[in-house]
Amino acid sequence: MPGLPCARAMYNSLHVLFCSRAAELEIVNVEGYYAMGKEIPVKQVPTFVSPSGKKYTATPRSPAEVLSWWSS
Repeated sequence: MPGLPCARAMYNSLHVLFCSRAAELEIVNVEGYYAMGKEIPVKQVPTFVSPSGKKYTATPRSPAEVLSWWSS
């Protein structure tokens, strides 16, 4: 697939695609935050979709909980 490497590069470089309190859907690239040594914006992730497509609607209590959701 010709577009796949480009899509993967964009996915890996975008750490937060959309982030706002009013957002219905937010996608966070957790690995990107850890790779850059940045703190995950836990309070800004009220709705979260993991790479597997599983949707979480609770606000996470900690960055570790975000990571566990991301890995599920």
